[in-house]
Amino acid sequence: KDRYEIFRETKLSDGKVKKVMQTILGTTGINKNLLRIVCGVSKVYMGQLVEEAKTVQTLMGDRGPLLPYHLREARRRLKEAGLVPALSEEPLL
Repeated sequence: KDRYEIFRETKLSDGKVKKVMQTILGTTGINKNLLRIVCGVSKVYMGQLVEEAKTVQTLMGDRGPLLPYHLREARRRLKEAGLVPALSEEPLL
């Protein structure tokens, strides 16, 4: 299978995403529609991150599985391109 097929078949665990959302939001009541949206956005982000990490790996001349420094560099590049929101110390509201 190619990466696209694997990406299409991959599904994030609703339970684990819900647990992360509960921790971040500080609430136990998570709307199912919101959960689906967050799962979808997370999956797209992970796909972009892996694609960029594969590009980094190729440019570095590495082979084999992705390594942590490939992913860190990919995240840095995505952040530089404005595709990853910067964390701020200021409250949202």
